[in-house]
Amino acid sequence: MLPLLVCSFWAVVLLVDWQRQSGCAACGHLCLWAAAAAVLYGCHVVFFSRSMNWVVGADMVYVAVNLAVFPLYLDYLSRLTRGSSLLRSERTLFLPPVLIGLLVATLYVLMDVAERQQFVYTYLYNNSFSGLSGLMLMQAWLHHAAKLIFALGVFVVLIKGRHMVADYHRMVDNLYADTEEKSLHGISTLFMLVVAVSLASLIANVVGRHVFVGSHLLALPSLLFSALLFALAYMGSRQQFGYDNIAESEKLSVPETDENVQCQMRSDDGLDGQNSDAGESKAECCSGVDSSNKEYQRKQLLANEFEQLMTDEQLYLMPGLKVADVAVKLNTNVRYVQQATNEILGVSFAEYVNRRRIDYAKQIMKTSPDLSAVEVALRSGFASSSSYYSNLKRYGGGKKNKG
Repeated sequence: MLPLLVCSFWAVVLLVDWQRQSGCAACGHLCLWAAAAAVLYGCHVVFFSRSMNWVVGADMVYVAVNLAVFPLYLDYLSRLTRGSSLLRSERTLFLPPVLIGLLVATLYVLMDVAERQQFVYTYLYNNSFSGLSGLMLMQAWLHHAAKLIFALGVFVVLIKGRHMVADYHRMVDNLYADTEEKSLHGISTLFMLVVAVSLASLIANVVGRHVFVGSHLLALPSLLFSALLFALAYMGSRQQFGYDNIAESEKLSVPETDENVQCQMRSDDGLDGQNSDAGESKAECCSGVDSSNKEYQRKQLLANEFEQLMTDEQLYLMPGLKVADVAVKLNTNVRYVQQATNEILGVSFAEYVNRRRIDYAKQIMKTSPDLSAVEVALRSGFASSSSYYSNLKRYGGGKKNKG
């Protein structure tokens, strides 16, 4: 009962949060995942309580939902990190739950009462093929296939999930200098929990539920899954920033990114070639004619302007600095500034700014060694001493000054 209660609790809490936040999409997807997990463990309750009148129906639901839980969690990650549900190719992960669920249900319907009872006692509760034939044997092999597909699905979800999170953090690093509040909260812990739940699920699938029937050993997986699921849902509920927040906050400040407008802007700035015909430059850019050399020169020139601006005006000392602020200063657009830092300078916007801040902080500590960490952090452009220390550890390689 414990995993069922945990998942049900979080499904209700997340539902309330979803309504309170006016239909937050990511919160709604996490709520759906928690609800599916609650249904899954409800089926476990029926199985372990040996409610024979309900076992067959619960098994139909269990097989389908067991295959769907991890894709549902991936769908939540997609909504959180990309602002949309899974891509069309990724939605194929939901085909096995639907198809295998329907096949399992069909075979149960085609069996007579005696066959269903024999299958339940022989395979579900004793994990044996002894005496099984016809529809019962097909059902047993289908259950085995579902376990294999579950294992493959878990690995796919883990790999794709890591890519989604990595892409999200790259986006944040290229939009903001201060990423502490915008990164996925405790992402290392979150993925350790996902991996832990995945491994525990795989082991439980291999061992089989029948091993724990009527045994006090059932307390072990019950406590383990309850703790892992509670932590996973708790970490998700604490995540207050995602792709939707970026889209909401940047739509007013990020300059126009339409290709034609970008071409016009760069042509008007004269960065497609010195003293060249502006109309010709615009035509080359917008017609897709190969101009890789001019493109590189444009990026190089913008990178030089970017570094000069940072040095002259010390923009890196501005708290909450965004790439959009720099783009406005340079009279260009966000995408071009990102290209200049990524491709020419070889770093993300956040890394460049925070390295400059750390260098500035080191100078302050040399000239004013008695300043506190908070004072050094604020003077260097950091939002907090914790942000200062994390960047000092990452880029500075120096010792902490007194707090």
